Amino acid sequence: MHSNFAWKTARPVYRFVRQMSQDLRRNLVLVADLLSGRRALMSGYETPWNDDVIRSSPGMTYARARLWLGITGVGMQVVLAAAVLIRGLPGWVAGSETTYGLEQVAQIALLLAMYAALMLPLDWLGGFVLPRNYGRSEQRAGSYFIRWGRGIAVQFLLLFVVANSLLAIGSRFGNVAVVLGVVLFGLLGIAFQASFARLFGAFTSVAIADLPDTTRCVIETASEKPSRIQVWDSADRGFTGGITGWKPRVILPLHWVRTLPPEQLKLVLARRAEIIHGGWRLVGLSVAFLWVLAGCVGSLLLLNGRLDTVAELARFVCWNNLWIFLGLLLLPTASRRATLAIDREMYASRSESDMQQQHVFQDRLQDDEPERPSLIETIFHPIPSVASRSAPQAKVRFSAWHSARTMLFLSYACGGLLARSVHCNVGRPDLWVLFPTD
Repeated sequence: MHSNFAWKTARPVYRFVRQMSQDLRRNLVLVADLLSGRRALMSGYETPWNDDVIRSSPGMTYARARLWLGITGVGMQVVLAAAVLIRGLPGWVAGSETTYGLEQVAQIALLLAMYAALMLPLDWLGGFVLPRNYGRSEQRAGSYFIRWGRGIAVQFLLLFVVANSLLAIGSRFGNVAVVLGVVLFGLLGIAFQASFARLFGAFTSVAIADLPDTTRCVIETASEKPSRIQVWDSADRGFTGGITGWKPRVILPLHWVRTLPPEQLKLVLARRAEIIHGGWRLVGLSVAFLWVLAGCVGSLLLLNGRLDTVAELARFVCWNNLWIFLGLLLLPTASRRATLAIDREMYASRSESDMQQQHVFQDRLQDDEPERPSLIETIFHPIPSVASRSAPQAKVRFSAWHSARTMLFLSYACGGLLARSVHCNVGRPDLWVLFPTD
């Protein structure tokens, strides 16, 4: 009897590990094909490394330009992390004292400033140049730098506090206490995600009472309590709102509320209610949290000892970056499966035309890429394309809604640096905490 109980307990874990192993094997094969040029990154080109692809041309869409930028940002940080782990750190970091003090605080501040400087060109391209060149933004350089500077300052302070806290905890109490600290930071991040988003981005709350009567009626009659629904205005049209907090609340973009007809707005609210009450968010949140926690434990085990110097802290962050990168290869598949499974649930009670209109509307506000090669979608996109969502869907296997991008947000708890480097949000402070979702 005990053996049967043990098997029933272990079977879900075994299935999860087996599915993740299969996904990793398949995605690594796809990445190898991509790097070797055996598959085309874009239709119309023999190889992704064709020089014509790099130039702004009719074939280089906004979605593809952002993708290249994300590949550059993430790839650069992964290569630097690997180089630090293989070649070692500069002497002024490697020779730091084991006693936590002002010298360590200054070194952490300098390292974070170097990180911000490294990301500056990519932020400028992703947040200002590309949106302007592709007609998706009319903001001026001055206003963009004000918003960007605010986001950078807040992220710097957040990472500064996390890094110093982890180093102080590790120096005094050891690595087990560091794990507990990461757990605490993660739990606080989930609880106060909306507050962090407000600090990072220039959002304005809009009272539901100030909305037009028709819109207000739709929100007040939604399955979620009106008190759990908020409307935020953002200058970034890619902002999708989301679901935040331990006691979930729904955040809607003002642009959606103003643009969508009542039936479409009802569909958005019904979908987010299904995500909450159907357990989809809880599963995705749990998978993302456990992934980050596993990376924390693994990174500590790979250190030379206790996390008690800036050098060991830097190695800890580098190992974590590599682990989060692995998550970026694996978890998008689980995220897409959850989106498709929720679509299937929604199709059972909603008209097909309303569903497809909603998919098209959201896609146009993001990358405006209704179709994409399966290779690109498998590796880089946690949200399926319009074409994928319109195709007949088989019953999905393991899925975890929004887990890939939730993982990026929770990686702040470990001092993660990849959270604002991916193609969907590089250079866009309004999306550094509340990542685009379906």
